[in-house]
Amino acid sequence: MQIQSLTSPHPGHPTARTSTPLPQMDANAFMLVLLAQMRHQNPLEPMDDKEMIAQMTQLNSLQELQKIRLTLEMLVQAEQHKSGQEVA
Repeated sequence: MQIQSLTSPHPGHPTARTSTPLPQMDANAFMLVLLAQMRHQNPLEPMDDKEMIAQMTQLNSLQELQKIRLTLEMLVQAEQHKSGQEVA
C-alpha cells in the first residue's frame, strides 16, 4: 500500500496541498470501532489475537497521551498565570 504525502516537498509549489485536521477520536469512539470489527468479522476467519492486542495497545496509548496533553496544558496555564502576577 502506497501512502501519498499531504503536502509537496517544495513549499509554494502549485500542487502543494494543505492538510485539514482530522476529528479527534476519543477512547469511547475507538472502543466502538473495535467492537464493530469484532461483531462483523468473518466467523471462519476471526480477528487475529495479535491485531486485537495491537489495537488495545493503541487505545491505551491514546488515553495516556490525552492525560499527558492535559497535564501540559495545566502546566502552561499555571506558568502563564504566575508570569502575569509577577509583571503586575
